[in-house]
Amino acid sequence: MAESAVSQVATRLAGLLSQEFWLLYGVRDEVEWMERELRWIKCFLKDTDAKGKRDERVKNWVNDVIQVAYQAEDAIDTFLLKVAQSQGWLSGIK
Repeated sequence: MAESAVSQVATRLAGLLSQEFWLLYGVRDEVEWMERELRWIKCFLKDTDAKGKRDERVKNWVNDVIQVAYQAEDAIDTFLLKVAQSQGWLSGIK
């Protein structure tokens, strides 16, 4: 589950990097950094599953990773909404 949550956010970021507005808002470097970090975390999670390491520390860390992935996705959605509103793409939404 954690791997799919991280994968979903990383895939979404990779797709969004191709869009030009990231350059306009000066966050391209941060988005690229986040996408790279998520790929590393995904590799760690895959290793953890393959080795069967399921002690309490690992379980807690995996749960934290899931929560952070969801928070990152929410932050992306919030940013995209604010960009859309500032550009008038979503007139009438506040």
